[in-house]
Amino acid sequence: MARLTRAERQLLQTLPTPPAQGSIKSNTLLILEWLQVAANEPRTGLELHQFLERLRPGWSRYVRCSTKDEFLRAISAEGRSNEARPILHLECHGGNEGLGDGSGREFLTWSELNPRLQALNEACRCNLLVFVAACCGFAGIAALTEGPRAPAAAIVGPAWTLDTDEVAIATRAFYQELVDGNAHLQSMSDASTSHSGVLFEPEPMALLAYEAFIETMILRARPEKRNARMDAMRQRLARTGLDAKEVKRRMAEFDLNEAKIWQFSWDRFFMLDLDPENAARFGLNLLKIARRIAAHHGREI
Repeated sequence: MARLTRAERQLLQTLPTPPAQGSIKSNTLLILEWLQVAANEPRTGLELHQFLERLRPGWSRYVRCSTKDEFLRAISAEGRSNEARPILHLECHGGNEGLGDGSGREFLTWSELNPRLQALNEACRCNLLVFVAACCGFAGIAALTEGPRAPAAAIVGPAWTLDTDEVAIATRAFYQELVDGNAHLQSMSDASTSHSGVLFEPEPMALLAYEAFIETMILRARPEKRNARMDAMRQRLARTGLDAKEVKRRMAEFDLNEAKIWQFSWDRFFMLDLDPENAARFGLNLLKIARRIAAHHGREI
């Protein structure tokens, strides 16, 4: 939010927010391990799978990936299952920029990964939880807010850089909570912290997308930016041969039409078109927000 002025940040604090993301709905855990083949490199994904097999046989599945292409193909293959609502557990190295196997041979950026996650999450009707068990901590990853679909319902990862043993201990504690019947994201993370001392942060996609959407709406509502878009629209309408009266009528609906586009984009991002019940988890009135932002500038929608 660094690009917003103080007054705009104060406006942001008054705007409606999406529902809080609580529990997850999953019926399987897919562990994708993409780590270098060095002899001293622990098979942490396999070790996690073996640990979970003792707790809940048949619940977790394990896939070892040797290359970036294998890693991406495994995610795509999961999206072809009509029944799966998986937790996608990524056992690899990485952080804010992307993921890799730790060897430096290949690197997968979040922008490259995003379309595969979007397709899988779409198959799950926006019920995908992505757990990034990388040693490097990460915050909100801007690439994941690029539509048209959300890449997950929520993402979980370490809040700071950890060593391999710390990640493994905290990860086991996190899933232990889920196996024991606790499916609330924040409670699972808190329990993992209390057992391991490591903070795994759940990042609900609704919150991550909200920050990106609303910041852009506020920036685009600044008079100079809005006026530039209106001038461009007025010129496009004039070139179609419409008379001045019709151009004026359509321009009067400029702000309303932009608000409707924002609403459509949000609803499509969280797949309300595929599953209307998603409104209870992700619904947000962007038209109301657009009106509040316009009022900040003395305008009405």
